[in-house]
Amino acid sequence: MEEFTQTGRSVTVRTVTGGGEKTSAAYLKRWEQLWARYARKNLAPEWPGFIAWLESCRPALRPATWRQYRAAVVYVLYLQNVPDASSLHARLMEQPLAIQDRHDLPARTSSYKSKTLKNADMDALVKHLGEHGGRWDIMTGQWLVWGLMTGLRPIEWQFVGAHQDEKEVILRVHNAKYDEHRAHGPERTVHVNLTGAGQEALLEFIRTVQIGEFTEVYEGCRLALWRATRALWPRRKKQPSLYSARHQFAADAKSAGLAPEVIAALMGHAVTSTHQVHYGKRRSGRGCILVEAEAADVARVVERTQHKNTIEGRKTSLTPVKQGGSVRTSN
Repeated sequence: MEEFTQTGRSVTVRTVTGGGEKTSAAYLKRWEQLWARYARKNLAPEWPGFIAWLESCRPALRPATWRQYRAAVVYVLYLQNVPDASSLHARLMEQPLAIQDRHDLPARTSSYKSKTLKNADMDALVKHLGEHGGRWDIMTGQWLVWGLMTGLRPIEWQFVGAHQDEKEVILRVHNAKYDEHRAHGPERTVHVNLTGAGQEALLEFIRTVQIGEFTEVYEGCRLALWRATRALWPRRKKQPSLYSARHQFAADAKSAGLAPEVIAALMGHAVTSTHQVHYGKRRSGRGCILVEAEAADVARVVERTQHKNTIEGRKTSLTPVKQGGSVRTSN
């Protein structure tokens, strides 16, 4: 059980996970991440509502993850002198009405996530998920398909806006990791070249993902995919995740010959080195891309990459990207 002692503005923390001054920054960062997720759907976020939201997330979390979240939140409760902190703390310490064994839920560590999504694996997953027909199974298969086609982060589907045109769907994507150092702007535009039934399928997927509590939808699909991968490939160490589709998108874009700054613009990165170092490799790509970047997004990537290279004393090799092909001018 967590123990907190308070002196003025400082808080000494001793928890089941070790605690101490060393974890204070980690607790604060974790709380900020959780509060940001909660605040996205609440125009007037407040502590009782935040605690209720956090409790609603608990059924989909591993016990160790819940303890980490709880420790971080309780730390900030006392650090900020939140009114009725003791009562809110007590709520978080309550046991759920129906305790289930959640030790088999998937871990969130990247060491177990595949950075490729081969055609054969994709076909097997979509078939398996379609045959089982659980609440989240079919949506999970669709999530993989659209993530593979657009390169969006799983979290970004929560607020993506879509506009239907004659030969495309234009996605306005809020860059999930935007700040002064990451992403090339607060949002990016992705032109998805689809017509007819393809457009309707994409728009319907977006409506379905956004219609309810996104945390519940995301965790439900994440778990459905985890169960499917364990059923199909029980001995594999690295398994596909929803994020694997984004990695495969990067590999496909590289093998299709897209300029590095165009790929960065499509993926919402500030500079080209991010996808070049951390995402799927060209050799794993399939050379087929059905999306185009906005010229203004590409220009911002070029500018930020050149600025970064100048600061680091590197020679820049970027040249202005020609219009057309994988780049779309604004209408």
